[in-house]
Amino acid sequence: MPRSKSRGKKYYPKPFSANAMEWAMAGANLLPVAKRAEIFEPVAEACEALRDGIASMAQWYTIDNGLRLSEALIGLNIGNNLAPAIRAGREALNDVGERLRFTGSSTCRRTEFALIRESTDLYRIQLGLCTQAEMSKAVRVVQNKITGAGVVTHQREEACHA
Repeated sequence: MPRSKSRGKKYYPKPFSANAMEWAMAGANLLPVAKRAEIFEPVAEACEALRDGIASMAQWYTIDNGLRLSEALIGLNIGNNLAPAIRAGREALNDVGERLRFTGSSTCRRTEFALIRESTDLYRIQLGLCTQAEMSKAVRVVQNKITGAGVVTHQREEACHA
């Protein structure tokens, strides 16, 4: 009788990156200008639509996701001193979002738009200060928060209907 039981499944070696050093060096570099523009351009366009009072819910979410990324970058120690301004912009954006949900109109007050504009400008500055690895880490943090919130909401709905 054998002393140990066999594994029961076939062994597959773990994948490895042939260019691990290149990948690590790329992650340590700042975001390229083209990538920063690609990330920030939808946020800027949504801000312009919000300023004109014609923003849709999708554009509101675009600005909200940008500010969420900004908060995640603050969590990674990029622009810690910007946290109060980003928080104020997010609160103003939430007020506009509530009105957008109830009335369908995206008009915002002058003070709200000033706070939102300032927070998105600070987000643009943060994009210039973060590395590619930090940005990908911030994106994962925001995705985990969003999907985690959806799971909790779904579980709560099931519990309420039971």
